[in-house]
Amino acid sequence: MWDSTYPFVVVHFLQHATEELLNQWHLAELIFYSVAILISLWIT
Repeated sequence: MWDSTYPFVVVHFLQHATEELLNQWHLAELIFYSVAILISLWIT
């Protein structure tokens, strides 16, 4: 029984981890763009 459910657990864990990484990357991207916009506004 454990052998049949194990792949599904691994896939679910990988999917969840990938979503967490993408969310963190998206947040970092938003911070990077907001800082870049603030710097460009401050320079001009």
